[in-house]
Amino acid sequence: ASTSMAYMALTLARKELEVGRPDAHSVVVVVTDGMVMNPAKTLSAASRFGKAIKLIWVPVAAEMSTLENVQGWASAPWQDNVLPVNDFNDLPTPAQLNTVLASVCPNVM
Repeated sequence: ASTSMAYMALTLARKELEVGRPDAHSVVVVVTDGMVMNPAKTLSAASRFGKAIKLIWVPVAAEMSTLENVQGWASAPWQDNVLPVNDFNDLPTPAQLNTVLASVCPNVM
């Protein structure tokens, strides 16, 4: 199994948000198998988002130990911002898409 450099992806996402509209509600959605190269650096990068930027994690086919890490990387409350998916094939289903969209946009008009 390979690992990802999630901390680098988070750093790049944060930099992109710095050039965004200051009045926009910022949300970052991370879809991952949870196999990160460096969990400590991922935690550090995730903590830089603070409370102003919502950080949602969608761990796919992740093991329980991985889910515990992801809970620490997500915005609080993690119960609203960690949206596990059993399989990558489940991602495009209406139920999964609705779950993610409801978390990204809780006040849909």
